[in-house]
Amino acid sequence: MVNYPIEFTWEKSPDIPDEDTSLTVFNKGNVMPSTKILTFYRKQPFDLEARYAKPDMLPGKTNPWIGRFSVKGVKADASDDFMICKLKARLNLHGILNVEQGYYVEDQEIEEPIPEPKEGEKKDENVSRTAAAAVVVVVDSPLHPSSDVFDHEEASARPAKRLKVPYQIPCAFVSDALPSPPATRNTTARTYVDSFTQAMDTTPDANGSAEQKPKTRKIKKQVRKGDLPLSAGTASMDQAAKDAAAEKENQMAMEDKLVADTEDKKNELETYIYELRGKIDDQYAEHASEDEKTKLKEKLEQSEDWLYDEGEDATKATYVAKIEEIRAVAGPIVQRYKDKLQEEMEAVQRAKDEELAKKKAEEDARKKEQEPAKKEEANGDAEMKDVTGESGADGVKPDEVEEK
Repeated sequence: MVNYPIEFTWEKSPDIPDEDTSLTVFNKGNVMPSTKILTFYRKQPFDLEARYAKPDMLPGKTNPWIGRFSVKGVKADASDDFMICKLKARLNLHGILNVEQGYYVEDQEIEEPIPEPKEGEKKDENVSRTAAAAVVVVVDSPLHPSSDVFDHEEASARPAKRLKVPYQIPCAFVSDALPSPPATRNTTARTYVDSFTQAMDTTPDANGSAEQKPKTRKIKKQVRKGDLPLSAGTASMDQAAKDAAAEKENQMAMEDKLVADTEDKKNELETYIYELRGKIDDQYAEHASEDEKTKLKEKLEQSEDWLYDEGEDATKATYVAKIEEIRAVAGPIVQRYKDKLQEEMEAVQRAKDEELAKKKAEEDARKKEQEPAKKEEANGDAEMKDVTGESGADGVKPDEVEEK
């Protein structure tokens, strides 16, 4: 959201003596990013400046001047009339203003069909059945006859107005509320005549029946014709200054990283000293001789004294060197301890493997012992099936047996 309103100022055109020379384009409370189109009527190149409209609102001693923009390639048209110049001003999300683009347009008359009125809409009682003309007058302000501003954000919510009036009415000219102002100095209104043909103007077809022609009207629209070169001089830094600032920023980031790494190494040295001092008579006791223990304790004491005296503000490389000195003394002891742990782990793993192998062997032996019994049981079942089959072949056992 815009906190400090921004205005544009320009030099008065010699062809428009009563022209106003300033306009607040981005008001306080305007959302960001925001893009607006400024329209100027000129016959020669011109300059405009951007500045903060209320310098007293700026913090500290901020310079209210933002920049100066020069529009080149402006000239009168073939009829010595004004060129319609449009400038695209954008305020980005970070509040940085820039005039991004300049171009010029021309009015062209085109013919378009008139939309049919919807059902229920009342027709204009003053329109004749044969023909009619509707005069639409767009009113310009005598205060701003040569410039206007178009707000891209509000255009969709506020469509252009066309006022049907029979005379000139001065009003504040804003192009997002009204169509484009006149291209001549001595007129304050532009008239668009909508002409169309009514149903009585018909053309007979081959069968002799009348076919109604579509209703059309002629309107004028602005068509973009070309670009206008722009040159800008702002309060922002040039490319060389930006590159120098970026390089300085990278250098500061590297320095901050070095400071953080140095502090980490200092803490690592301190932690390593306390860790070895606690383990030399505990975990590492059986893996070090008395001579090794004595040397390590002396080295740890010397390193601790240095750390809290001369080593308080040492470099990263110095801390790394101190850590390596302690490791040179403690390394063999620590390695023997790690080797023992490795052997214990391997022994545990071997015991597990042997237990699994033993269980597998017992399972295989049990299965082998059960194989003869399973074979005998299978043979017995086969004999029973044979006997049952033979009795079924001789016949069914009788219910009664007679003796003779």
